[in-house]
Amino acid sequence: MTVWNGQYLYQWHARSNVSPLDAKREPVGYFQFHQGRWYLTNQSNADMLLVDAPDYLRHGHHVEITPGLRLLLSVEEGGRLAVFDFLGR
Repeated sequence: MTVWNGQYLYQWHARSNVSPLDAKREPVGYFQFHQGRWYLTNQSNADMLLVDAPDYLRHGHHVEITPGLRLLLSVEEGGRLAVFDFLGR
């Protein structure tokens, strides 16, 4: 997945067993580029898991995206693991 400033993350991005045809159109997060750094803010009512911390990304909180960051986007069944990398720096 390629992201850009202001891009939203939806349920079908966070869980493999959710189809964009059936899912609610409410964002579960968004990406932001601020002062030269990338961030992901959790907008869902569920926690995301910072795999290497281990710690949770709670509703309304953000994490700086760094190369190699591993984030379980949903702790529910079918949750996807995001591994971040940067291209074209």
